[in-house]
Amino acid sequence: MIVYGTRGSPEVTARMKTMAEAISRRSRFAPGTAESSPLMTQGALPVKADREVTEGDLARSNVILIGSAKENRVAERMAGRIADSGGGRGGG
Repeated sequence: MIVYGTRGSPEVTARMKTMAEAISRRSRFAPGTAESSPLMTQGALPVKADREVTEGDLARSNVILIGSAKENRVAERMAGRIADSGGGRGGG
């Protein structure tokens, strides 16, 4: 699932939504082509605004976050967990 932030200005929020939708479109490949992915059997990645995401969504989905913790409520909620896990620097 791709989650875009909604705390920025209307222009910034619109750009983040557009970016999330573009990533989602590119995540869907035609079956049987060289670009098809056996891992993407359910179609394009869903897109949600940060204010629409539930705890259930987070429990059952991998998440791509668009926007900083200042702009994205989910990024803000996850900031402590990401830092505690090593933040992608080989820790954890």
